[in-house]
Amino acid sequence: MNKILITGIDGFVGNYFAKFLLKSNKDKIFGTGLSFVNSAAYKDLSRLTTTGTVDLTNKQDTYDFLKSCKPDLIIHLAAQSSIPISWENPFRTININMMSTYNLLESICELNLMPKKVLVISAAAAYGHVKKNGELITEKDEFSPDNPYAVSKVGSEMIANQFMVKHKLNINIARPFTHIGPGQSDKFVCSEFAKTISLIEKGSIKNNLSVGNLEIRRDFLDVRDVVFAYDLIINKSKPGEIFNVCSGRGTSIKSILDSLLGQSNKNINIEIDRSKFRENEAKCIVGDNSKIVNMLKWNPRFNINQSLLDILNYWREN
Repeated sequence: MNKILITGIDGFVGNYFAKFLLKSNKDKIFGTGLSFVNSAAYKDLSRLTTTGTVDLTNKQDTYDFLKSCKPDLIIHLAAQSSIPISWENPFRTININMMSTYNLLESICELNLMPKKVLVISAAAAYGHVKKNGELITEKDEFSPDNPYAVSKVGSEMIANQFMVKHKLNINIARPFTHIGPGQSDKFVCSEFAKTISLIEKGSIKNNLSVGNLEIRRDFLDVRDVVFAYDLIINKSKPGEIFNVCSGRGTSIKSILDSLLGQSNKNINIEIDRSKFRENEAKCIVGDNSKIVNMLKWNPRFNINQSLLDILNYWREN
């Protein structure tokens, strides 16, 4: 039996990963979060062995929680993950994402813990404009971050590398591309579209849907496939390996919108809002998943239309 710590367990991916682990009922699960009372996942988290309201930018709080649980495996998900919010407050995003990583790894060393594995979650955003449109991004490509969130993730990876080299910690890094699924915040495009469509269906708002740049193409992956990948990385990969977690396929925002509209019987007016366009945004970001497919035998199980229907049904019910 392992003791597994999930930082950011109150978040979108953290909740899914906790539920994934709970199905096996063989490990003790610990989690940190900032607000369990207001978390949509709170009812699920009550089944966990131990959760703590911990601000990972506070070194002492981080140290104390690690001392109390002494985990065998750690999945570091806690982060400020919104690119628009990172532009509104760059310092806060960089502080949260980099200092939480540093405090976590430094506390592990100070406590003389030696976890079997620490999985640090980075992001595809770190690659930035590294490739021409349509070319697949590999783990060997250089970073070219183009927003504060991306910079914070590059910094977090550099911190993790330091602890791997200097302190010999068993660390893996995952670079997930755009992940989606039921329960995701409406700050993200698929959930925003689905929520608006559900409100139109209920008659709560007018039949207008405001959208940004529909020509942008991204590599979308269901969160349930993401957590399966994380589990394989934690348990099956060698320390030091870095993995893209992605579908390997590019899908335009227009295709996302068309799929969701096709699952509704309402006639909805689409309005282009130029204020939603992001300056200097990469037109196409698609990952190469051959490394995780070949090394860990992982493959996505959810197709994007099923994921979008599940997201729409989530908002219809909530």
